Formats: sequence, C-alpha cells, structure tokens
Amino acid sequence: MALTFTQVKNAQAKNKRYYLNDENGLRLSVEPNGTKYFVGRKQINGNRHDIYCGKFNPKKVSSFKMEKGIHDTDSDSINGPAQARRRYAKKIDLIQCGLDPNQIEIDKKNKPLFKTAANDWMEAKSRHWEADTEFKVERRFANWVFKKIAKKRIDLITTRDIVDILEDINNAERTETRDKVKGYLFNVFRFAKAKMWVENNPADVDIRDLGMQPHKGKRFASLDWELRFQFWDDITSYQGTPKQAVSGGRCGLHPVTQAAIKLQVLTFVRPSELRNAQWSEFDLDGKEYGFPLWTVPAARMKQRKNNPNDHLVPLSHQVIKILRDLQNISGHLPQVFPGMPGKSDKINPNGLMSAETVRKACQRLGYPIHAHGFRHTASTALNEALIDEHGDNPNRKFDPDWIEMALSHCHKDKIRGVYDMSKHLRARYKMMQWYSDQFCPRPGGATVNIEKWIPLAA
Repeated sequence: MALTFTQVKNAQAKNKRYYLNDENGLRLSVEPNGTKYFVGRKQINGNRHDIYCGKFNPKKVSSFKMEKGIHDTDSDSINGPAQARRRYAKKIDLIQCGLDPNQIEIDKKNKPLFKTAANDWMEAKSRHWEADTEFKVERRFANWVFKKIAKKRIDLITTRDIVDILEDINNAERTETRDKVKGYLFNVFRFAKAKMWVENNPADVDIRDLGMQPHKGKRFASLDWELRFQFWDDITSYQGTPKQAVSGGRCGLHPVTQAAIKLQVLTFVRPSELRNAQWSEFDLDGKEYGFPLWTVPAARMKQRKNNPNDHLVPLSHQVIKILRDLQNISGHLPQVFPGMPGKSDKINPNGLMSAETVRKACQRLGYPIHAHGFRHTASTALNEALIDEHGDNPNRKFDPDWIEMALSHCHKDKIRGVYDMSKHLRARYKMMQWYSDQFCPRPGGATVNIEKWIPLAA
C-alpha cells in the first residue's frame, strides 16, 4: 500500500533502522537519528539494483506543484512519497537503458555554475579580443547577467531565465546592449554544449517572438564636407575655454590629440586601429613598396575570420609630416599614442590614449562628430568624386574596389578578396594623396610627381 505524506512525516525513529514499504520496491528507511531516506530495490535485466532516491524533507508543497513536478529537482532533498516515486521510476528507466543513474548524478553535481562557465568562455575568446571589447563584455555580464543567474548551475538555467534578462535590458531601452547580451548568452551555452554541460541552448530565442523590436543602429555622426577646411584649422587654432584657462588647463588640444584627429581623418582606419598603432608598423621611408606604408596587423583588425590579411594603408605626404612631428613626442615608445593624464603636457609612457579622446576633442571644437564618422566622410567624398569636377565627364575618379580596400571592408567574394588585398596599392596611394589635399596643402607647398614617390622636406 502506497505511503502518504503524513505517514512519512510521522514515522518515529527507533533504536535501529527500519523500513516502511511503499510500492514497486520503493520504501522509506528511517534511521535511529531520525533521518529518513527513500530507497528502492529492483530486479532489472537479471540484476538486483539498490536505488537511492533522496532524503525526506518535511516541507510540504502544494498538490499543484506536486502534480506538475515543479518542485522535482535533481537535489538529494525530496518533498514526499509522490516525488520519490517519480524519481524512482526515472532511475529505473535509466537503468533499463543501460545508464548508471548514480554516475549521472555525479556528473550533474560536477557541472559548473553559470558564472564559472561564462568566465571560461570569456577566457577562451578574449585572446582574440581587443582590451576595449573584453572590458565591454565583462561589464555587460556584471551589470545584466550575473546579478540574476551567476550562482545557478549551468544546466538548470531555463529559457525563462534568459527571457527575464532580455526583458530587463529591453525595458531599460538599451536595445543594442540587449542584442549583444543575447549573442553572448547564446555563445556561452554553445560553449557549454561542446563541454557537455548542457544538452540544449536556452538562449536560442528570437527577440521578435518576444514582441521586442530589433536594435536600429545609429549612423556615426560625420563631418560635413563643406566644413573640412574650417575643421582642419580649428584643430590647431583652438585655445580652450575661459574655464580651462582659469583652472590652469592647457590652451588648446594636446599635440598628441591633434595628431590623432588628423590621422583619423586622413587614414580611414577604425578608431581602435589608430589608437593601438605601434611605431614598428610604419615604413615612413617607403623602403618596401617605394612609398610610405602603414601595415596594420590582421590581429587588430575587425572581422579577422573573414579577412585574415594585414591591412595596408598608403600614407600621404601630409600624414608623413604629422607622424614625423609625433615622433618627437612618442617616437621613443612602442605605442604611437601614449596616455595623457591630467592637464599638463606630460605623457604616460606605459599608458594608451583613451578610446574617447578623439570624439571628446571634436566636441570641444564644436563638432558633434564620432571618430568612426570620418570613415563615412571619406567614403562619401571618394565615391562622389568625378574625373572632371567642373566639366562634362561624369565618370568616377576612383574605382569602388580601391575605396572598399582603403576602408578595409571584407570582399564579398572571399576568394577574390584574398588575392586582391595587396593590389591597387599605387592607385590607392594616389587616392589617399588626393584626399589629403582636400583638407590641407602638402608640406612646403611643393608639387610632387605622384607616379614616383619623392620625400618632401619636413
């Protein structure tokens, strides 16, 4: 006859262990110290199996939860005979399938908490990340994810847990962060699946199915082409605000900051690629290709998987002049752009220029421009440039492929992209020189035969 919850709860300890039979070989073991265990004994495939089902917990649950099995977890503690029977039947099914339920329990207990699994994933991925990316990922996990599921075992996390996290971020109107976090979570569980910690990916959800709108990225603010001459002049002529003068701040922008803005404008590279530039990457004398070149290592490029090649940046005479002047400040250091702490002209030889330096400097100049926006300015100007600006020849001055290569965009044809990466360098050098000429005259005002690079006097 099946045991009831009341019978199990009221069973009193005796001088020695005794058993109360339930059904189908399941019984309650009552220990002399009052502890109660559900155990079963079953003959399966000709072998006798002793099956441990967990310790009795007198905290009763509602019949609804009991029926739905909501309370039924894989922990030792068990709420009553109904749950014990369910766990007993489950273990019998495993044994009949040739599996060892005890080993499965051990494996489950050895599965990591979510925070441990997420940190393992970040450690595996971070070797390919830039420092800024690693910081952003860690901050998003700390702010939105770990607060909810850090201490939950990885295999016990449900889709409901994931949806709760995404809804919180969505309600905060942080749609870009929401989509990024969703991607991180999906990849953590894909990593966990490869480690055999989970069987399914609870983060495999579509935000549109949850009634959320996809993030609409904002175009980076760019420089109005008609303002380029004024902007270029403002970089060096800016004297700061009266408040800065009173507080002892420097007059104008730091020379390193000025150089960073100008190089951001004239090289078309991404802000992180410029900020992390090393002097060893520059051939300012044009020894290898016959004209000066900056080789940005593939390891620092975006979309490294699709574009495993170094990015080659031909350097105009204006860029060379800027870099030569900058060598007087940071040429003795590995990094081109060292840190600039405080209000003085001193630099931090062990630091690196802040990721926000260029953007904030442009704002102080009165231009609400994002550093990435200079790439949009260049792309628009180069694509719209005609061979004869004032005549009747509507043909484009520059081949679209040259422009895409200058912007280090991945070629849609991957095979062609591999072979084209180092092509058109001289054509691109002409294009880069033309673009620099649109912002400021060449050093010394001399005319240069662009077909053959000739160094200008500094």
